[in-house]
Amino acid sequence: ATTTTHVTNAIVNPKLVYDPIKDFTAVAMVGVVPYVLSVSPKLPVKNVRELLALAKAKPGALNYSSVGLGSVAHLATELLGNMTGIKLNHVPYRASSQAVIDLAEGRIDITFGTLGSSLPLIRDGKVRALAVSTPKRASQAPDIPTMAEAGVPGFEVSLWFALVAPANLPPPIAARLNKEVNAIVSDPAVIKALDLQAMQANPIPLNRMGDLIRNDLTRWRAIAAKAGVKGQ
Repeated sequence: ATTTTHVTNAIVNPKLVYDPIKDFTAVAMVGVVPYVLSVSPKLPVKNVRELLALAKAKPGALNYSSVGLGSVAHLATELLGNMTGIKLNHVPYRASSQAVIDLAEGRIDITFGTLGSSLPLIRDGKVRALAVSTPKRASQAPDIPTMAEAGVPGFEVSLWFALVAPANLPPPIAARLNKEVNAIVSDPAVIKALDLQAMQANPIPLNRMGDLIRNDLTRWRAIAAKAGVKGQ
């Protein structure tokens, strides 16, 4: 299960054939992938504070991309707007490839992209990274500050990957699975393997799993409602 299967899909698709809460037992968290707030190198900003100042000076003038209405990137940018009072113009794309080209060439100003897909562009200087969306810096890009360090405390967004089972899984089995998965993702070799995929290992107790998914669903539904995102 991912943030997409159990959160954003439920927001944009009211006819979803499964209930992300009632139809599953949340078992264990594998890891989280940070998003990176990046801007076009043509945009005259070097950090998040300068971006916010520019956006406030020109409300609605800056464009940001996502891979569609209700996507994590879309909701993350709307969250940023809610937290800082800036107004940005959303340009949804069908695929990330063209959005990346447009960001590099200055037709798009801002985007939240996953760390793995963003790093090659950042390293080549095709886009400018301002901050990562997780509470701690990414080991693959330690020079990029967190959003909190960059001036937006409390901002946290990630694409998580979890293990779920059918509803009503016997508690002893769920507890055993959680224990074993947590041991696996705590192994240094596995941490390193996940890191190579720009994923941060994230073992958490069984009693927090269900709350994590429910809280994410509640939070993003509220952001989507403010942004006027309606189910299709």
